[in-house]
Amino acid sequence: MSTQKKIEILTQILKNLDTPLYIACSGGLDSRFLAFFAKHIGIKDIKLLHIIGAHIDAQESNYMQEWANTHQFSLQNIPLDALSIAQIKNNAPLRCYHCKHAVFSALLTFCPHKILCDGTHFDDTKIHRPGIKALQELNIRSPLVEGGFSKLDIKNIAQDIGLDNANQKAKPCLLTRFDYNVLITKEKLEQIAHAENILSHLLNKEFSINTLPDFRIREISPSNYEVHSVAIIPFRVIQALQEALEQANLLPIRYRQLEKLSGYFDKTNQF
Repeated sequence: MSTQKKIEILTQILKNLDTPLYIACSGGLDSRFLAFFAKHIGIKDIKLLHIIGAHIDAQESNYMQEWANTHQFSLQNIPLDALSIAQIKNNAPLRCYHCKHAVFSALLTFCPHKILCDGTHFDDTKIHRPGIKALQELNIRSPLVEGGFSKLDIKNIAQDIGLDNANQKAKPCLLTRFDYNVLITKEKLEQIAHAENILSHLLNKEFSINTLPDFRIREISPSNYEVHSVAIIPFRVIQALQEALEQANLLPIRYRQLEKLSGYFDKTNQF
């Protein structure tokens, strides 16, 4: 299907939905694109809903708020204690399903007409994504899936319509940094978030926005944390990270280059 045809289909889908148009917006590229595209085609009444909680890096939520303010979107932050749910706290193999079900059930309570869209795209349907089942059960609309949009489509069209940060790196929720069947605590999530923010700051000083390496910091086993990246991260950056973490009395860390960044624990658990 041509890009123009996909744009036409997405336009029709969005214009046929009731308004206000409610969009679950994490602050990542996909949901931001959906919101920006909706405004671009003339939909005026758009309301963005954003979950906040220990499993979401506070800097991500701050970015979402700043972006919404810049582009004059209505944004409502909705708190969720994900760790109060046993399957999430214990990082069960279907954690993503339980988390998505909890998140979108909470978001739906703020949608009077019970129609809520999210930024899931077509590529997501071809990999291990237990959360998609929860979206289907709750009748969440995924217009980018319905329109056949791939990640590459999103990036290309985002640039064409003037969406800022169109090459934004994916940053899944902090729960993905831990192996399955491992107890997750608020303290662990805070440590990971703080360490990743330190590394982001160091990388921003070394690289341009277009060459910035994508990475994750993961707990491989108790007290054993690693920086994972496909691109090479210079030794001096890792050394500076180690020193910063030591000064902050945070976790020690090692560096490992991978062939593929996403789905690390899915692969090791043979999903």
